[in-house]
Amino acid sequence: LYREALDCHRRELGDAHPLTLMVINNLAISLNRLGKYAEAEKLYREALDGSRRVLGDAHRDTLTSINNLAISLKRLGKYADAESLYREALD
Repeated sequence: LYREALDCHRRELGDAHPLTLMVINNLAISLNRLGKYAEAEKLYREALDGSRRVLGDAHRDTLTSINNLAISLKRLGKYADAESLYREALD
């Protein structure tokens, strides 16, 4: 369902709309829970890039995206990358 919702949001609102970015993040969360960490990482990165561009670095949705990507990277064993993002979120 998230994939269908994402397709609809992309079509109707565009890739950079905050609601589209939220759906991207939610799909990544679902994939992460299913153990599809590499696929989730790609979507988390997309959501984070869009959030930074549209909402700015200090917005709570951007900070949530940073945290979610860090969690995914940690699960993939990319500890240095995850640590860097965790530190960014704390700054």
